[in-house]
Amino acid sequence: MMSFVNDRNPAGQEPCAAAASPVCISTICRLSISLILLLALLLCTCSKKTEIDFDSSEFDKFTTVYAEFLIGFEMAKHDSSAYFPIRDSILNENGVDTAWFGDYSRKLQDDPETWLKVYNEITKKLETKKDSLMP
Repeated sequence: MMSFVNDRNPAGQEPCAAAASPVCISTICRLSISLILLLALLLCTCSKKTEIDFDSSEFDKFTTVYAEFLIGFEMAKHDSSAYFPIRDSILNENGVDTAWFGDYSRKLQDDPETWLKVYNEITKKLETKKDSLMP
């Protein structure tokens, strides 16, 4: 058999024989365990959830601004050029800017359960607003 690669390992064994040796299996097991531990460590450090305090004034402000954005977009009849001044006015009234709103949104983005709570709170605020406008 002709090969461009050395078919023998440094110990002079054939590749299949080397794979079956206890030393090789032990090395593979150690490497596998090391890889699994490294992946677990990476997952733990990379997937840290930001804890959201649903009773905080920041959460309340975010949901209020979000609800007002929805109302403003409807008032602008989905026209973005008419919406931007409304949006800016909402941000100014609440003492925040688009960067704050974007940062807070990113805190929530990876957790569907958190977004469910956000949307439930926004829905409550919209219902309250609707009820206050009804005669």
